[in-house]
Amino acid sequence: MSGGRSRRREWGFSLVELVVALTVLAISALGLAATARVVADSMMVSYLDTRIAIAAQSALERLLARENDDLASGTSADGPVLVSWTLGDGELRELSLVVSGRLAGIEVRDTVVAFVR
Repeated sequence: MSGGRSRRREWGFSLVELVVALTVLAISALGLAATARVVADSMMVSYLDTRIAIAAQSALERLLARENDDLASGTSADGPVLVSWTLGDGELRELSLVVSGRLAGIEVRDTVVAFVR
């Protein structure tokens, strides 16, 4: 027998392998968290877009259902959505709706223009 010690193969993970695996896992988790924030913001904008479209359509239908002499500029609010409208002068009058919504620091704004007689 030689004078050296015999090496026996050891099974399992070394400390270096464990640290590398945990680092990869941490970076992956941070990437997923950042992606989740982007998805949440996108969902919030979509929600506000939908609420604004519904509010604009409802306000426009209400205003167009009124008699022409009863039309005047004004404002209304529905939850996070604010609708304001102005009415121009003349035979063919411009009805301009500005609809905006703000929720959780995100603001969405849209403008609708219609012409009424």
